[in-house]
Amino acid sequence: MNWRCALGLGLMLGLGVMPVPATATDRAAIHPTGAAASAVGAYLAGRYARHIDDWRSAAAFLADALARDPDTPDLLVQAFKLALSTGDDQRAMALARRLVARKIPGTPFAHLLMVAAAVKAGDYDDATARLAALPHNRVLRIARPLIDAWLIAGAGEPERAIARLDARTSGAGLVALHALHAGLIAEAAGDLTTAASRYRNAYRAARDSLRILQAFGGFLMRRGKPDQAAALWAEAIERSPEHARLAPIFVTSPGDADAADRGAAPPPLATSPAEGIAEALFDLASALQRDRGETDALALIRVSLVLRPSSGVARLLVADLYGERGRHDEALAVLATLDDRPGLAWVVGLRTAETLRALDRAGEAEALLLTLAREHPNRIESHTELGDLFRSRGRYAEAAAAYTAALDVLPADSARRWPILYGRALAHDRMGDWNRAETDLEAALARRPDHPILLNYLGYSWADRGIHLPRARRMIARAAQRRPNDGYIIDSLGWVLYRLGDLDGAITHLERAVELQPYDSTINDHLGDAYWAVGRHVEAIYQWRRALTMAEDEDEARAAIADKLAGRNRPERRVSDRSGPSAP
Repeated sequence: MNWRCALGLGLMLGLGVMPVPATATDRAAIHPTGAAASAVGAYLAGRYARHIDDWRSAAAFLADALARDPDTPDLLVQAFKLALSTGDDQRAMALARRLVARKIPGTPFAHLLMVAAAVKAGDYDDATARLAALPHNRVLRIARPLIDAWLIAGAGEPERAIARLDARTSGAGLVALHALHAGLIAEAAGDLTTAASRYRNAYRAARDSLRILQAFGGFLMRRGKPDQAAALWAEAIERSPEHARLAPIFVTSPGDADAADRGAAPPPLATSPAEGIAEALFDLASALQRDRGETDALALIRVSLVLRPSSGVARLLVADLYGERGRHDEALAVLATLDDRPGLAWVVGLRTAETLRALDRAGEAEALLLTLAREHPNRIESHTELGDLFRSRGRYAEAAAAYTAALDVLPADSARRWPILYGRALAHDRMGDWNRAETDLEAALARRPDHPILLNYLGYSWADRGIHLPRARRMIARAAQRRPNDGYIIDSLGWVLYRLGDLDGAITHLERAVELQPYDSTINDHLGDAYWAVGRHVEAIYQWRRALTMAEDEDEARAAIADKLAGRNRPERRVSDRSGPSAP
């Protein structure tokens, strides 16, 4: 069985240059054991340490370099970026003042930090003047009208603040963001009619935005409409099942599954200029995280925390950003500061388990997830995370049981069932129980009939077993239409054509699959089989040799390929059957 066709789908569940992963040798090579020979040497060592995300060493080297040469512009810039990214607010602020006073270019976030300092001090005139002097930056260009609106509102002119947002709105994303902040400004000013209208506009523009769901749902609860808030959230979960794990953060209502997560109506996301600007920077950081802009996102969220240091969701985002950069120990440390926050405990527990897995501390992750499942038996996420953990470690029977526990909680018609059915199917398949796996896959497809991963997995499984071949070809062809550049799906299409006897069509697709996924053992093995079947023996042996070198951890696959190379169990020579259609 070719398990790589399961690889495109994670079960359960958001611009800068990504760092080069650091090896232990890398870190040992640059870890400071004493003073560097020169300021330049310390600076270069610091830059390299930051590049591989060894920020402790980077801070030590840059501090050494800055002490030796305190006026070099680029050194000041790098030291500021490091201080801001690590949350060293006092040092970041001191360096920002020097950078802004000297008008050193390339420091937009230093200017933004000075704006935040003025807002925090309540000096809105100074903040407005500094905002006007912000250097050009594509991220801050989006932030500027939001900050400006909150400063105007802070001066006692909420209507003009909302008008300013309306005048600067363009693009679907900004429509939702500006409507959200217009609603917050209106509610803070006591204009509940305008607030209701703007929250509703934000929701219509971005129905699946978690933050907008929280703002609108919270407003409905504060207006005495908890049932409407619960319905809003339930609809969102049906559209996007991965939202469910965040429910305690965003909507708290009598309809929630766990009494421990219930409470009074949540306060507005922002009620003052400092909170509003912090919220705006948080919203932008969240958007950048989804667009792989981790560097700017981390800078924005750090400035946001200067204005609102107690924000749990902002610190949760910091942990996520650390995790995405492979800094799992630091992510774990941030999460540890949040585990007792009301409403956050559930999601922090799940994120902590994920981080422990990333640190290869699977036993601790398992223990934590079992505790969460025991304490919250009616929430599915701990069960599905346990299923994923067990499956990743080859404990397939336990994985299937965990997925079953999650399915037992959900209504039979819930849209959230299909990814769990898929996960259980993978577990059953690896256990050798194809009948149960097939039943789960069919049930998942009944709920998501056009999902390419489901179509491909079931279609390939049938093709590999030589059953239901015409239907398998149709299913895989539909998957290929939706993902024409997915090498695994194109391989499946070639393989089902091979099984159907269309060898020319099979070779065409298998060669394309090898181009898309050149280092996959199974795909190269399939192409070798197809070549051998049409008499292209030299090419077949070449592909089998390639496949053998790639199947390092697959004993069964290695044995089958080795047999072919030794002259055993090779495919029979066949003539291509062109009597039927060969391509989708």
